[in-house]
Amino acid sequence: MLIKDIQRAKINDFYDLMLVEDDGNRALNISIGENEAKNIAIFLDSTQPSRPLTYDMFFNILKSFNIKINEVIITKFIDGTYFANLIVSKNDSDVIIVDCRPSDAINLALRSNCPIFATEKILDDVGFDCKKYLNDMIKEEKQPNNSLLNSIGDMSIWGMNMLEDLLKDAIDKEDYQVASILRDKIKELKEKEQ
Repeated sequence: MLIKDIQRAKINDFYDLMLVEDDGNRALNISIGENEAKNIAIFLDSTQPSRPLTYDMFFNILKSFNIKINEVIITKFIDGTYFANLIVSKNDSDVIIVDCRPSDAINLALRSNCPIFATEKILDDVGFDCKKYLNDMIKEEKQPNNSLLNSIGDMSIWGMNMLEDLLKDAIDKEDYQVASILRDKIKELKEKEQ
């Protein structure tokens, strides 16, 4: 799973963390706390805080005891709550499974550069098609000058392949308003890459 987006949720002080399959279109949307979201965002933005943050400190402690984080698995969704396992090993031999919140596991996965997985069951139960999700978001916005489509950063997180697929789908469906918005954003992103 890859992190595709973090944004403030519409309710309370939570953030929505969207994870998308590396080789597919299924996604999970996990509500996480503000502190956890900010720690993920700081890491993704490659911001170097002046002092180690809590997750950095914990990761450094694990390293000092030769404990390696092998992978993170999002395992269950029960009564509105996601569950995850942090798979660690000591000296590359003794494997330990640690039950934890997905937001904590993902923060540590980023620092250790380990993969994030989700079980097939959880993707089947609560996963959704992120291509359809993005397409629906675009259609909700009637004007080209809107918060989602006006931000190059927001569009670039989806990747050029997905945006080009959405453009093709919009043309095939003869939805030329959405197609023109996507065409302009793709052009803008390509110019930024040069």
